[in-house]
Amino acid sequence: MHLRHVVLPWLTAAFALSQPWEAVAFEVETHAAITPKAAESPLLNMAVSEMLGLRDGLRTGVRGQSLEAWAVTGSVTEDRVPRFFNHFHHPLTVDWRQAGLGLGFGTSSVLWAHDQTPFFPQWTWPATRQHFVDALTRRLASDREVALTRTFEGLGRLVHPIQDAASPA
Repeated sequence: MHLRHVVLPWLTAAFALSQPWEAVAFEVETHAAITPKAAESPLLNMAVSEMLGLRDGLRTGVRGQSLEAWAVTGSVTEDRVPRFFNHFHHPLTVDWRQAGLGLGFGTSSVLWAHDQTPFFPQWTWPATRQHFVDALTRRLASDREVALTRTFEGLGRLVHPIQDAASPA
């Protein structure tokens, strides 16, 4: 085996991983635009306003921005770290443990969103549900507010791979 067959793939991988790039799917600006569109659902706003007692629904301000803005924050920041390796899912793959990006990178977005121990475990579906429980049950109002913002940031982060899956690219 030639040295170039060993060195070239490693150099290519090192260069690619060292670059500040994002996954080829929707651009960050697109995520910022389509996440609020999902939040326009009258049913969702009714649930937030009536079930949670938040009169302004998703426009309720918590810790400096609206709940809708927290969801947008989550959706936009989801591509800023190597989490995008886990934003892929090939549904025709028989073994979903192999349905991710491939090349030894990433887990299927379906499995990864439910994983209890990924790179940032606070943004999985189980963790986001726990943030919601905490938003309803914590004793201190400040703790409930933090948990509520994490709930909506988590929802934004979780909707991001779904948006990517809908990308025509």
